[in-house]
Amino acid sequence: MEKGVLQLLLSIALYRSQVLGFTFEAESRLRTDLLTNYSLKVRPLSVTDVGLAFNIITVNDLVTRTQTFSVSGYFTVVWNDTRLEWNTTKYDDIMFIFSDETEIWRPSLVVKNAIDNLDVIANEHIPLRVSNEGRINWNPPGIYKTYCDIDITYYPFDFQLCSVVIQSWGYNIRELDLKKYREDVDTAEYVKNGEWSLIEAFSERQEETRTLSSDAKTYATVAFKFRLQRRPEYYGINIILPVVVLSILSALVFVLPPDSGEKMGYSLTVLLSFAVFLTLIADRMHKTK
Repeated sequence: MEKGVLQLLLSIALYRSQVLGFTFEAESRLRTDLLTNYSLKVRPLSVTDVGLAFNIITVNDLVTRTQTFSVSGYFTVVWNDTRLEWNTTKYDDIMFIFSDETEIWRPSLVVKNAIDNLDVIANEHIPLRVSNEGRINWNPPGIYKTYCDIDITYYPFDFQLCSVVIQSWGYNIRELDLKKYREDVDTAEYVKNGEWSLIEAFSERQEETRTLSSDAKTYATVAFKFRLQRRPEYYGINIILPVVVLSILSALVFVLPPDSGEKMGYSLTVLLSFAVFLTLIADRMHKTK
């Protein structure tokens, strides 16, 4: 008797899983219903809110001479599109689908302080995850090279604050508003850099007003900021220690007896050593303050 009941329950469970499981036909029908009259040129709402977050993978480089900062990672971009909502019970309980920018609308975003590439962030091969509630999640990856204002007052024991600034392109704040999706930058996948330590990473939202042809427009920006500390071990061994040793050797000239005849030769040798050493490290030093 108990065996028969277990078999019946198992049969019901298998039948229900077949009915409510994913099928190719159900998703094809869902896509047809959602995208037949969909226009990807039209934004979802009169004011579309877009949440932004950054997931850092590694700090590639921070060059003090050229004031450039390079970081690898990917953005998390989230917004709602009510045109892409559906009732899951009508489509075999499909909770989400994948699409791309050739089928549905996505915000036009640029890295405002980029150096090499000022193009709109776009890649038709990156999938957009669409939930049944119309919530869209987009994760464009990249290597972002930006300008960073360097302060070497305390070099090589300095801290630097660099950022990646995102701004909407073409849409002002009354049409597309950028928000912080998270307060902090996600460092779960972060790989440490050999020269710089990541002390803090956070996001900051700002609004900027620009006047073009007597028409003032306000644009929202989200800056992802990274506070970095230089690892001083290399500079201590290769720059500070040699300078200290040369300084001590320079002072030792007074130990030599006056009648030895080597004072002048010794002093010139130390002076030439200083000149060669400073020439070698000059290329590594920053030209500004």
